[in-house]
Amino acid sequence: MERAAQKKPNYNPVKTMKLIDTDILIDFSHEISAAEQFLETLRNSGETLAISAITRMELVEGCRNKRELMKVIKFLGEFKLIHFSENIQGYFNLPRRLARRRESLQTRFT
Repeated sequence: MERAAQKKPNYNPVKTMKLIDTDILIDFSHEISAAEQFLETLRNSGETLAISAITRMELVEGCRNKRELMKVIKFLGEFKLIHFSENIQGYFNLPRRLARRRESLQTRFT
């Protein structure tokens, strides 16, 4: 009795993802050429660009008015948003920080 031919698994190339740090995005918003070139290189690489929920919160928190807030939200729309596990969120006390920040933003922009 012959063994059935071993079938090799069909591996698909994995598309990588880059998690972009808050500092890079802040530098980009301040038109610092190194950050602009870095992001442009990543955009042209074909990789998925992502930000964490914390990065999103930090950038939104830095908005001084509604116009800036809308600009930041539009800009961040080009990045995949990565959420953290409940353990990490609890460690950084994110739910409470986000709720406080949301209240502050609502007061500031209404």
